[in-house]
Amino acid sequence: MAETNSPHFLAFPTADSIDSSESEESRRFRFIKDFVRTAARNCEPLMACGEVTGFTAIAIGWNNRAVRIQTASGLKLILRLSKASWPRAKIENEVAVLRLLGDDYPQIPTPRLLAYGFASGGNPDSDGAGVGASKELVVPFHWMIMDCVDGDNLETVWRSFGLEDKHVILQQTADIVKCLQSKTYNTIGGWQLDPSSGAPRVGPYWEGGFAVANEAEFLMNRFDANVESLRAKKNPPDELVELLRDLDALRPQLAASAARFVASSPVPTVLFHGDFAFRNIIVTGGGGGGGEETRRPRIAAVLDWEWAGTRPIHVDWVVGDLLDVKDEEDARENEWIRGEIARLGASGWIGRWEGGGGGGGDVGAARRAAYMLAVDGTAEWNFSVGGTREAMREFQLYFQQ
Repeated sequence: MAETNSPHFLAFPTADSIDSSESEESRRFRFIKDFVRTAARNCEPLMACGEVTGFTAIAIGWNNRAVRIQTASGLKLILRLSKASWPRAKIENEVAVLRLLGDDYPQIPTPRLLAYGFASGGNPDSDGAGVGASKELVVPFHWMIMDCVDGDNLETVWRSFGLEDKHVILQQTADIVKCLQSKTYNTIGGWQLDPSSGAPRVGPYWEGGFAVANEAEFLMNRFDANVESLRAKKNPPDELVELLRDLDALRPQLAASAARFVASSPVPTVLFHGDFAFRNIIVTGGGGGGGEETRRPRIAAVLDWEWAGTRPIHVDWVVGDLLDVKDEEDARENEWIRGEIARLGASGWIGRWEGGGGGGGDVGAARRAAYMLAVDGTAEWNFSVGGTREAMREFQLYFQQ
């Protein structure tokens, strides 16, 4: 931990220390300027950017605040600061994944990670290992600084693309999906930094804290966590109490069925993004407006890896709703997109992994789908007594003892 006289110490403004005559905008600018200057002491690429000359808050981000920063060199940066929700995991997980991608998946375009640090003032890199690791910058949140990638958000420009440009982007999207699925792992979990080497490694996933060896354990871990969340509800109605008794009685069948069908029809564990959608993709080019605008579009970066981890390939099957669905036209467009991605051989959907054992491709896929319905049917975000009971009935239809 840095002492207050350390060159890496950065005092976070408190209510007592704020000058009431200074505007909120001025306070923010001063803090961001001091923050980047302090972080740059440990980071040559960041030092080369020069002083902060301006900033713009980015009005998105459920779990992190994001600020676009202008510097004297003309280079633009993104500073992400954790909010109260899952702060350690959300920043540390993304830092670890960006370092992993740079080493093992260089074909996938991502922003360049420049510097990062954690609220404790320390860093998982016990020796300060790892480019950009800041061991002493003391602030009450986790943070990371990346290059700002120029371009357009694919969600906002997709509808302006002609058919040829859409096919070009979908081919690149398919290539990224196939790259994500090109390496397999022995552990299902999330990403963190090794305390000794600072290298990325698979560890407990931030949501639920699990790191397990196989799909059956993974599914039961999710089921148990969901049920415990329902059990923790205060003053549960009688129908929920009755449902919980039925779920407890069903659990042995659920576990036995999971072990059987996973053993008979295994699928690989691969890297997943967790929120793979057009809103998290930056593109350049395209548009067909003449001159430079006629060049074909290119994916410049895939953003927001905070949800990433390793999972059985079917659980995060990546090609869901790439386009945010606002109306029936969007729904039809997504259906077409899914079909094109599958045609390009990048669908993560599970049917293609069922080669037998599970009763044939369609039956095996249906069994996994029924199992996931049973698991997600108990999730608090998706819970209703009637819906959960329907999920249980669907499960029992495919997994009769």
